Amino acid sequence: PGLKKTDSQTVGTEVYGSKFTGEEQFFKDYYESLIKDEEGQELLNPWSLTINQDSIFMCSAASETKILHPHNGEVKELISDTLWPGCALGTTISVGRNNNLIAQNNGKTASYDYKNKTISWRIESDVTSQPAVGYGLVFVINQGKLKAHDELTGELLWQFTAQDKLTSNIIVAAN
Repeated sequence: PGLKKTDSQTVGTEVYGSKFTGEEQFFKDYYESLIKDEEGQELLNPWSLTINQDSIFMCSAASETKILHPHNGEVKELISDTLWPGCALGTTISVGRNNNLIAQNNGKTASYDYKNKTISWRIESDVTSQPAVGYGLVFVINQGKLKAHDELTGELLWQFTAQDKLTSNIIVAAN
């Protein structure tokens, strides 16, 4: 609900926008250049998409996120704050309920308020999973433990250590 009957997907460096009927709405090619790691080696700068009722969020491993218009794919805004970690390879942004984006990369998890254009909070940690958001909480796996942080402040509220080390992504669901 609320997605205004649009869907987006990525194929290579392209973003397609279509109605759920299959009718093409837009096509954009967002080629991302190579980035360099700490040793100076060139790496691909892959990106992933997350969508909500207002925007398409295009997150890459660099400290940059494009916010696209959901009906034409044009860039509405560019997040290039040096405190924003971007998205680790194989992860994407989680969209919170308070106009915030949550992502993790390079041992940092951060919340970005995209309406006010500020970093709300940032945690330095050994997070090994994509953050999951639900019920006002941000869930991460950190050093094999499931941790729950307050979505607004980033404060650690509780943690759980399972008998076996947790290593996979987290899904938050009702009931």
